[in-house]
Amino acid sequence: MARMALQKITTNLKSSNPILTNLKIYFIALFSVVMIMSTLMYYVEGNLYSAEALAHGQSQLDEEIKLTPLPADAPPEASKFMPVDPISGNTVPEDKRFFTSIPAAMWWCMVTLTTTGYGDMFPVTAGGRLIACITMLMGLVLFGILLNIVGKTIMVLLFGEQVMDDEVSAKRETILKMMVKRNWISQDRADHVELLSEDEIKSKLKEF
Repeated sequence: MARMALQKITTNLKSSNPILTNLKIYFIALFSVVMIMSTLMYYVEGNLYSAEALAHGQSQLDEEIKLTPLPADAPPEASKFMPVDPISGNTVPEDKRFFTSIPAAMWWCMVTLTTTGYGDMFPVTAGGRLIACITMLMGLVLFGILLNIVGKTIMVLLFGEQVMDDEVSAKRETILKMMVKRNWISQDRADHVELLSEDEIKSKLKEF
């Protein structure tokens, strides 16, 4: 049982790669932010001028016009429904209705997160601009995390710096706690293994 436990620790030490793990975590975080912010932008701003919202608003406007006809000198656009921002009260013109779907909002989100400033899509409502501000801040956070990962990778590739010591120590401690909890080894034995180096663990395995 002790031999199997030591083999498991050695396998974890060999297979662990904190750089790949950090990259996986980064891309999961990036995907989550893109999906959440794109969905929020669509439902806060895009829903104001979705096909269903425009059709419903136009039907209500037509009913109002039937009850109260427009003046003879009214402009033609007066009979056309215009979505209104519920917070600011400003209308949303046709040429600024960008967020017609979640995939369309995802393009805006990626551009905003990477701070490239392409600017072909932008929110015009108060709620949409608030979401845009949060998205920009999240982009800075994600960019800082990515720089940290890239910096560690460069240090390992160019200078051979070891970045696994802390992670390996933490994983070894977690594994030993799990083994003690399941009564695979005693606490004294776990304390002894925790003090061993990786080379000492390998030499112990060869003795079995």
